[in-house]
Amino acid sequence: MRPGAERGEIVSVYAIGRKRGEEPMIRVLSREDVEKRAAIAKTDKFWKGWKPEMYEKTAARVLFGDLPLGDRELARRVFQASALEPGESAALLYGPVAGELTSVPPT
Repeated sequence: MRPGAERGEIVSVYAIGRKRGEEPMIRVLSREDVEKRAAIAKTDKFWKGWKPEMYEKTAARVLFGDLPLGDRELARRVFQASALEPGESAALLYGPVAGELTSVPPT
């Protein structure tokens, strides 16, 4: 499909992930599966303005929950960091020094 072409309705979404040295894990969600999750979302502001991206994010979160990460604290921090600015999220994940390195300097 050429860039900018109309794509039509979303029928399903998928996410693929792999833990190093293991087989890939694939999660496929139907439109109905995603809409069930959207119906219980705390806000529909993002669902109205960024629907395709929210569908993708939903598939990724389902996959992320199934990956054998081992460090649940890191997983909690990643979810928490998704709503922060890059420097803030880096600091939350890796400590204050990383946050300083990825912060945008003031102009």
